[in-house]
Amino acid sequence: MKNKPVETLCLCRVSSDKQAKNENITSQKQACILYAKHNGFVIDKFFYEDGVSGRGEDRPGLQQIKEYIEREHKNKRIRVMFYDMSRLARNMSVYTDFEKIIIKHEIELLTVVGGKSENNAMGRFARGFDVLRAQLFSDELSEKTTGSMKALSTLGYYQFNPPLGLKRVQNAEKRIILVRDEPRASVVYEAFDGYAAGRFATKHEVTLFLQQSGVFNGVKLNDTKVDAMLKNEVYTGIFAYEKWGIPRQEWNMDKLIPVELFQAVQARMQRSGRAPKRSNNAADFPLAGLVCCEHCGHPMTGYYAKGYKGKPHPYYRCYNKQCAYNKKSIPRGLIENALQECLDCADADDGILDLFVEVLNRVCCAKEQDIKVQIQKARSDIEKLNTRIASITGLLADAATTGDNALVELYRGQLLNMNRQKNELESRVGGYTPLSATATFRTAMTRGREFFKHPGILWKIGTLHQKKRLVRMLFLDKPQWNAENGFRTARMPRIFNKNTAQTDGESFLAAPTRFELVFSP
Repeated sequence: MKNKPVETLCLCRVSSDKQAKNENITSQKQACILYAKHNGFVIDKFFYEDGVSGRGEDRPGLQQIKEYIEREHKNKRIRVMFYDMSRLARNMSVYTDFEKIIIKHEIELLTVVGGKSENNAMGRFARGFDVLRAQLFSDELSEKTTGSMKALSTLGYYQFNPPLGLKRVQNAEKRIILVRDEPRASVVYEAFDGYAAGRFATKHEVTLFLQQSGVFNGVKLNDTKVDAMLKNEVYTGIFAYEKWGIPRQEWNMDKLIPVELFQAVQARMQRSGRAPKRSNNAADFPLAGLVCCEHCGHPMTGYYAKGYKGKPHPYYRCYNKQCAYNKKSIPRGLIENALQECLDCADADDGILDLFVEVLNRVCCAKEQDIKVQIQKARSDIEKLNTRIASITGLLADAATTGDNALVELYRGQLLNMNRQKNELESRVGGYTPLSATATFRTAMTRGREFFKHPGILWKIGTLHQKKRLVRMLFLDKPQWNAENGFRTARMPRIFNKNTAQTDGESFLAAPTRFELVFSP
């Protein structure tokens, strides 16, 4: 056993960003290297746990050490090193599990703070006592933190991770509050509003809408999470927290969802009635849930009916049992062609479009000026980093000449960090191209103008999602279909001309009430 080579493993761990300010991975590693050098040995392998709590059972670095010991103990004598016992664990069950391996394979254990720990009764007692003391400190800190969170919660300051669409910021009194996180906040509101109004027939359609919105990159969305989101009363800013005995109260935060809208969503989710059975034919009926029955206001649904020799025929229909026209089926072609005619009538004024393009160009130019200032600052920072890199390189050469391995390791780490910062800045500077000078920008401006001039084109060539969004964007209210007269007055934003949506020759144009553009003279 004594003739086997000795290999030293070292684990460095910090549990939070706050802790890392005073005791980060680099400082722990440096202290361990200096201790090993002073005691005549070197550390062969480092294992790291950055942002991992010593109280938890999920310890990737510690697990890697266990696996390494089980794999190599027959060929080597193994020494395991920590800065102190609290880096090993702040939980007796985690420590006890590792202690079994130490005893089983006669592993030497030592810490920078306490030195070598013997594998005898007194050594095991001392190690266990140190872990218990670390656990006591951690438990007391947790209790203090929980008490502080409870106190702030009673004052209306939300202390937990915010739901989608809200984010944590610090107010003037240095207290954390929740505010709208745009553009996610607007998308979440549209999801609630669309589900309550029936634009989304199912919660799965809400999930698809959120996934296709493009603002939740990196967030895994599924039907279960969307169900929890629609039931989350935190969005209203008025709720109770029963776990801590906090009664229903108004919290210091932005109210993303009005109470009435939230209650409407809950009422729809709790309905006992079953929706009509239907196949997955959403792509075949893009107006399902978007066009309402004029007689009762209920969203219409698309379905196929079997005709002669079983040939399917597509129809839209109002399924409201209280509506006198709930059994009236409208051929799909009739209602969609009428909508196409309505969209073809939409024509934006050229003067407004010219002004819109000019304003967008000015905003873009102003933004580019801000970016140029940032690019200039980045170049200045690169020059400063070059100066510092040259200085540290000289110090590294001196340390290598004198054989001071600790300083060599320290300077190499600093150089690696500074070179990483430099590469990031150079990437930002090198990849910058003025937006207004790109063909992509000019193409986007042209297509945007074409869309407002002829929005009906998108209905002919667009995808299902684009068609649905087109209808939601162009009509101030859901278009209503009259079983006898078809589409009547469809209200659109004022950007379109006075002939918009006049398809039956009888109705008066309804004055728009929202989404109106206002320009200063």
